[in-house]
Amino acid sequence: MFTRTLAILSLLAIVACGDKDTTDDSTTTDDTSTTDDTGTDDTGTEGTDADNDGFNDDVDCDDTDPAINPDAAEVCDEVDNNCDGSIDEGVTSTFYADSDGDGYGVDDDTTEACEAPTGYSATAGDCDDGDASAYPGATEVWYDGTDGDCDGGSDYDADADGYDSDEENNGGDCDDADASIYPGAADTWYDGIDSDCAGDNDYDADADGYDSDAYGGEDCDDDEPTTYPGATDTVYDGVDSDCAGDSDYDFDGDGYDSDSFGGTDCADTDTSVNPGATEVWYDGTDQDCDGASDYDADADGYDSDAYSGDDCDDADSAVNPGAAETWYDGADGDCDGGSDYDADADGEDSDSYGGVDCDDTDSSVNTSATDTWYDGVDSDCDGASDYDADADGYDSDSYSGADCDDTDSAVNPDATEVWYDGTDQDCDGASDYDADEDGEDHVAYSGTDCHEGTSADDTATYPNDGGLNPDEINSSATETWYDGTDQDCDGSSDYDADADGEDSDEYGGVDCDDSDATINTSATDIAQDGLDQDCDGLDAAWGLGDIGAGDLVITEFMQNPATVSDSDGEWFEVVNLSGGAVDLDGLIALDSGTNVFVVSGELRVEDGEYVVFGKSANTAINDNAPVDYAFGTSMSLGNGADEIYLYDGTLSVLFDLVEYDGGDTFPDGNGYSASLDPLYEDEAYNDYGYDWCLTPDGLYGAYNYGSPGSQNSSCGFSYSAEADIQPFIDSHCSGCHTNSGSSGGLNMDDFWAATVLQASSVSGYNYVEPGDASSSYLYRKLAGTHAAIGGTGQQMPRGGPYLSSSELAMFEDWIDEGAQH
Repeated sequence: MFTRTLAILSLLAIVACGDKDTTDDSTTTDDTSTTDDTGTDDTGTEGTDADNDGFNDDVDCDDTDPAINPDAAEVCDEVDNNCDGSIDEGVTSTFYADSDGDGYGVDDDTTEACEAPTGYSATAGDCDDGDASAYPGATEVWYDGTDGDCDGGSDYDADADGYDSDEENNGGDCDDADASIYPGAADTWYDGIDSDCAGDNDYDADADGYDSDAYGGEDCDDDEPTTYPGATDTVYDGVDSDCAGDSDYDFDGDGYDSDSFGGTDCADTDTSVNPGATEVWYDGTDQDCDGASDYDADADGYDSDAYSGDDCDDADSAVNPGAAETWYDGADGDCDGGSDYDADADGEDSDSYGGVDCDDTDSSVNTSATDTWYDGVDSDCDGASDYDADADGYDSDSYSGADCDDTDSAVNPDATEVWYDGTDQDCDGASDYDADEDGEDHVAYSGTDCHEGTSADDTATYPNDGGLNPDEINSSATETWYDGTDQDCDGSSDYDADADGEDSDEYGGVDCDDSDATINTSATDIAQDGLDQDCDGLDAAWGLGDIGAGDLVITEFMQNPATVSDSDGEWFEVVNLSGGAVDLDGLIALDSGTNVFVVSGELRVEDGEYVVFGKSANTAINDNAPVDYAFGTSMSLGNGADEIYLYDGTLSVLFDLVEYDGGDTFPDGNGYSASLDPLYEDEAYNDYGYDWCLTPDGLYGAYNYGSPGSQNSSCGFSYSAEADIQPFIDSHCSGCHTNSGSSGGLNMDDFWAATVLQASSVSGYNYVEPGDASSSYLYRKLAGTHAAIGGTGQQMPRGGPYLSSSELAMFEDWIDEGAQH
């Protein structure tokens, strides 16, 4: 077994200063005793006081219980506490008959008792003791005929306005969810609510059958019953009686009031005549009411020549016999009949206005003239440059153009260069052997550029270079990795940036880190350094020689499976707490006898993960247990007491052991695994059976309970020494039993270590016996029952106040649950 120092905050510190159980409470020296040194009662009355409560048995009606004596207060417990001959006088309570068990009794059927008898409640007020759903404070279910909350109100008046619902009880209330709505209530127009339940329309105040247009209706005057849609309207009286929305002074409804009533409509009986109408010229009618001639559409003062006038274009006010001619405006401005696009009168309209004359200011320039090259004049109006003799669209470079050969139309700046033929087709002046214009001729023509980007052989070799700039591929270029192109012409793979001989796995290779030449599939992986040097997808695991005691901890075991045989269904679980992945190859598991197995082969367990060792890995016969390593017949887990030891391959490092005891302290159950509480996943804590419980988890198969391969669920311990007991001790026993105080030979600065399984002054009793509060001397001292097992001295804390019932219950529960750390 291992010696362990358990720093666990401990139990309530109630032990009083100076209490030494072996010497200091005898009746011959305790000055608080009611007897003097001769055994005579200090009051002068002879007798015995067995319970040391200050009263001899001649007046003490129960001299075995110090809480019962003439000075004690009467409490309701069916005992004569104050020895006056009466039991529970003045301390009983009144209870009310509760036949339906809803927690409320009837007022007229009562009884007196200490606690509520069966069929009685401490609370009165039940209006229906035959219905468990009816009681004060219950949720009222409206309209079911039952006064569920016992308030006495009508079950058909949910809004409590004094009127029952007209839907549920013909009470007249048209909205039983609103207390402001009921027959006779004041109604407000246009609020959408029929407050008086009269049934009339809340948006038709004049009752003409039409809702007000201010609230979505059509009535334009809801105060006047003669005004509504469809009413007869009288023209020119100023009232829109039919709510049509039109002017009462616009008889023809064209949007313009009659000029007889201050408007501008010159004919209010004809909808086609008004100031906004489109004028229909030449029909003799003034449609737009402007008063002008109906035969002068352009308003230039000249009637159209089609209607006995002399205006040749009555659609253009600038065209008339008195206007000046303006060339190229498309109009015969002076109405003389000549072309407006032939200013030089050579018989051809200007090409700027749909004609063919390229210079309408010179009659010698037209399509019939002969042209002369390089004189700067396009005499024949063919549109070509006078400096482009080969008609390729580029002027000769001898006349400030860019055509390097004006006799060959295939040579010009827009021509497609034919590389490597010795001709500068595109007139750019560059080398015909440098297709990508990066300053280096192609290697095939005595240059250094491995890829020109245009020839057929280059396209076949480098199919992905179409989007590259000309200077991106040459011997001086900077390599751009992973684009499929050898920019610097060094001939190496474009997918091996770290030059370790392996392409990146992001581009079809196997190198998992192409920025580090030390990382590739041929490298040796360094265990648990956070890097995957050999690119196998894992950081190499530690071996057993890299870890120490406590790095592997046993957390669960199934020694007695149900339904399936032990030889098929036994298993135990181990967690890796080393901080990294571990290969368990070579791990030795054994017990104190002849059972032993050695893990053979790689068995990798990640940090914080769980591995399951079992008799069989066949889930069909082991009831679906996820066994990671099967040890077969090499080892068995005894159904009673047994051991599990985990060693490294040389038996020099003991990682962990569990010595379970067949149910004395360790849990023992058929078909249930023993489960270590996850708070105590530690090679020291798991030695104690009190830190284990029968698994609180569900089935892992069809018949057996446990959580093999995953973290255990909490055992559900209510209290721990560290979290609950030690703080109480620290605050109540400072100076006596803590802060270096050791009154009575007991220092509880480390409460758990000082009390759990530590012998007390009473033979055969430890201060704290895990799992049995009644056999724990400290608990009996706190409860005042220590004398019954041979203890001496007073109840702790000495002189009181003693622990409350809830505080004492906390101590009792903590011990009975196993006195958890």
